[in-house]
Amino acid sequence: MSLGNERVEMTAARAAAIQSRYVVGNKLKVIPAKRNNKLVVFHWLAQRFEIGRNYTEAEVNKALSEAHADFATLRRGLYDEYFLNRADGYYWRTLEDQKLVLISAQ
Repeated sequence: MSLGNERVEMTAARAAAIQSRYVVGNKLKVIPAKRNNKLVVFHWLAQRFEIGRNYTEAEVNKALSEAHADFATLRRGLYDEYFLNRADGYYWRTLEDQKLVLISAQ
C-alpha cells in the first residue's frame, strides 16, 4: 500500500537540507513524520542497496538497523513508497525516482 501516489519534486539543495535535519553521519536521528521528508530519508537509505541485487529480509533488516533501531518501520516505508520491491522472500532496489524527483534550481 502506497502512502501517496503523487510524485514529489524538489531541488537537490532542498533535499540535502532536509536530510541534514534527520541524518548525522550514517545514522538516522528520527524517522520523519511528513511524507516529503520521509521520501528524502528513504532516498538516502535506498543508496545502501545495489540495483540489480536481491536481498533477504534479514539482509535488509541488518542494513537498515545500522541507520536506525526501528528497521521494520523503515523497511515497510521503503516498500510502501516503491524504493524497494519484494517477492518470494527477496527484496530489491527499484528506481527510487518514482516518488522523489530531484530537479535543478532555476
